[in-house]
Amino acid sequence: MKHKIRKAIMADREAIRYMFYETVLAVDKTLYTEEQLQKWAAVYADVTKWEQKLAGDYYLIATNDADKIIGFCSLQNNGCIDMLYTHPAHQNQGVAQALLYALYDVADEKHIAKLFTHASLAATPFFEKNGFVVQQVTDKDLNGSCFAQIVMDKRLWVV
Repeated sequence: MKHKIRKAIMADREAIRYMFYETVLAVDKTLYTEEQLQKWAAVYADVTKWEQKLAGDYYLIATNDADKIIGFCSLQNNGCIDMLYTHPAHQNQGVAQALLYALYDVADEKHIAKLFTHASLAATPFFEKNGFVVQQVTDKDLNGSCFAQIVMDKRLWVV
């Protein structure tokens, strides 16, 4: 199965929001409680926030042969990979890897020497496999639920 990577446009907003929602609710139930997953997925409801994020950050999407969004990621100007999600039906098919490699290219174009992320427990193994190193583990409060937030980074080139 092939997938294509392209820059997201505002018209992709609803598909990205829904894919985020579906993906969060499908996250490994051994890592999070149902309450945590519901509060995490509730981020999906804030349309204005998604519009602001799409307008302010650099978003890439992965689409399948039917042009359906199967993954997305975002990069902030400071080098933060804010989001990297693959639809549950398309995980372990190289989608996240392709998105990450595309982000490396974007970072290079923007002269960003180091990337970092606030990874979830579920995403940490993926980032570690791709050379990111854990720098700090903190707690994050999301609507009254506490989440472990793993700060990881990777130097792309030396300045």
